Order: sequence, then structure tokens, then C-alpha cells
Amino acid sequence: MFKRLPLIFTFAAMLVGTAFAQNPIWVEGAAGLALPTDSDFRDAYNSGMTLGGRAGYGLSSTIDATGTLKYNRYKFDNAQSIVEATLTSINLMVGGRYKFPSESKLGYEAGSEIGLSRLAIDINNPDIILGKTADSQIRFEGDSSTKFAWSVLGTVTYNVVASTFLFVSPSFNLIFADNNAHHLDFTVGARFLVSGGE
Repeated sequence: MFKRLPLIFTFAAMLVGTAFAQNPIWVEGAAGLALPTDSDFRDAYNSGMTLGGRAGYGLSSTIDATGTLKYNRYKFDNAQSIVEATLTSINLMVGGRYKFPSESKLGYEAGSEIGLSRLAIDINNPDIILGKTADSQIRFEGDSSTKFAWSVLGTVTYNVVASTFLFVSPSFNLIFADNNAHHLDFTVGARFLVSGGE
């Protein structure tokens, strides 16, 4: 029995490799505009920028599993303030998407992801005194935290060639903080099929 184990493992590896080879694997990159949408977030920060990458694995002809790494950056919105602050978030998300059947070069998709968002506030001049109490000086310092995040997105793709797609994608993003922050991202990008077929 034990003499057959290498043969069994080899056969299993061949089956797994064949399955992965038949299903599509793709990667994409995108950049765009990030717009704060809740009142507190919008009042404190200007519109920002977003950069991201996503990878997908086809579970069926219409459903893909996805993983996303995304970076957002916003500037503090206060022209009178002498403090220059920047809010950044790094999001690591997993989820899925549904591809609506289409016979043309245009494709339509909807998806959702959940994961973690690492938030950081960077103060360019943290030593500036903002105020005083009776026995201490109040100083503004940077901070960071990790929160749960959720997003829902839609995508319109255009098949340029067999394995290359251009796309536009709006997404709604919610970060579960003390005061839940949410924002809209509008991105454009390119997707590349690296294995299998759509």
C-alpha cells in the first residue's frame, strides 16, 4: 500500500493541475477617484485617489472568486489649519463576482467583497501645539487602526483581444469604524487572462 502512495499523490496532483488549467485565472490593475460620501468623512477630507490590484479564479462560467489589494489616500480638508494631515487606507479583501451572459465584446459584472482595512492618519507637523489645558499641552499626533470593511461593485468590461480587457468600475465601500465611514471609488483599468479561458 505504502509503495503506491507516490503514484497516488502524482495522480492527484495531475488532476488538480488539470482542473486549474481549465478554469480561468486573471489579474487586473486599476486607478481612479475616491469620493467620501458620509457627512463626517466628507467634511474632514477632500476627494482622494485609489490604486488597486485584483486576482480572480473562475469557479464556473459566470462566477469567479476574487482577492483584492487596494490603497486609498485623502488630504485633510481645512484651508485655515496649519496642520497638514493625510488619511490612507490599505484594504485586503476577498469575495466574488457574477458575470452576466453577453454575446458581445462588452461584459457586465457585479460583485461583493469583505475583508480588513488598515487606516492611518499621517501628520506632517505633529509638534504644533493646538491648545492648552491647565496642566498640559494638547498635541495632535498620527494614529492607525485596523477595521472590518465591505464593498459592492459593478464593472463594465471591453474585450480588446482574446486575453485582454479594459474596464470601468464604480464601487461602494464601507469601513466599520466607530463612526462607520463610507466612500465611492470610480476606477478604470486593464485585466489580463493568465490561464484558462473566459
